[in-house]
Amino acid sequence: MTSFILAFLLALLASALPLAVDGWSWQGAAAVAILTLALWPLVAIMRAIVGWLHHILTGHRAP
Repeated sequence: MTSFILAFLLALLASALPLAVDGWSWQGAAAVAILTLALWPLVAIMRAIVGWLHHILTGHRAP
């Protein structure tokens, strides 16, 4: 759960720069952070697939 909170805060900070150009709002930053976190499971799935392919191709676990 802590990593999820840290990921949300990081996404919130990452959304701050583009929103600062168009006009800052906490609501906009939170919306961008939530959309970023919605893609987080896809990142985990892709990492698992890459690790699986690495294991198949090399016979070793990915670092």
